[in-house]
Amino acid sequence: MPSPRTSFAVVSHKGLLYVSGGNENEISTSLCSIRSVVVLNTSQEWSALPDLIHGRTGHSMAVTATNRLLVAGGSFWEHGYSSIFDPSAITSVEVLQLGVQGAAWELVAELPQGKVTPCLCSPQWCDKLLLFGGNNEPLTTFYAYDSTANTWNEGPTALPPSTASDSDDDDVSTELHDRIAFVVDVQTCT
Repeated sequence: MPSPRTSFAVVSHKGLLYVSGGNENEISTSLCSIRSVVVLNTSQEWSALPDLIHGRTGHSMAVTATNRLLVAGGSFWEHGYSSIFDPSAITSVEVLQLGVQGAAWELVAELPQGKVTPCLCSPQWCDKLLLFGGNNEPLTTFYAYDSTANTWNEGPTALPPSTASDSDDDDVSTELHDRIAFVVDVQTCT
């Protein structure tokens, strides 16, 4: 990576690896959220994309079926202070149209509430995004973003309460296959 960072978001799309935000320093007393976004191409070369509107860490990133890079949630760190346990965690959502010369990040509909380290995934059969979990939210809270209507809607429970109450939200992974979202607690493999 062009510069070291921690707590960034990463997504792979069409052979490219996108990295956004994070902290620019590993020393907890001087952490500072950054706005930069970089992409690694198939020749193993890094290049810069436009900066995010807001610096953020502990956020998620996904690519929609219409080739839009979306960044959601997270918290803002400045000189070692974080909003990670603050109810005012970042609610803004930013989107960048990939493959368009001169494209810039735009703000779209905000999350219903701030989320730190949420899980965000994009079914490739539609232009919607699924978001759930996070440090400050039960794993069962599930939202769907409709990019056509530019709205977030609360969805059905993502996991049964017995599974969600035993889960550590930091250790959850998701995979989409054949129109089914699989959510796995990587500690218990449930």
